[in-house]
Amino acid sequence: MELETYEAARAAEAAELEPAEPRYASLADLTAPAVPAATREEDFELESGLSVRIRPLTRAEVMLIGKRDLPTDKKEAAYVAKAMVLPAMSEKDVAKWQDNSAAGDMQELVERIQKISGMSKKGAKAAAEEFPRSGE
Repeated sequence: MELETYEAARAAEAAELEPAEPRYASLADLTAPAVPAATREEDFELESGLSVRIRPLTRAEVMLIGKRDLPTDKKEAAYVAKAMVLPAMSEKDVAKWQDNSAAGDMQELVERIQKISGMSKKGAKAAAEEFPRSGE
């Protein structure tokens, strides 16, 4: 068994620390990603202990809903309805859920949808305007 020398180990560490050349995306990478947003589903456990399956929203979905000039509760219902995979829900179904649940019941779900959709990196005001939180 050959032991690595101190110098070889330091050289290997230095090589790992050097910045890698950027890898640029192609048009195909951007227009047909290997893992489209709509297929990145995950299970989310509600406070009740039951789980739902959600997916991230696409940029097109967010922009389309944003154009509808809806009040906060209806905008939230539209976003949640789009993100729900199991059970599939309409905006009316989500509105019923909003009407019949405690104010904070959907809060964590809404925040998780924001996060997996890449919407949580914005300033608080911009995020609230685009995808309002429950109870606001």
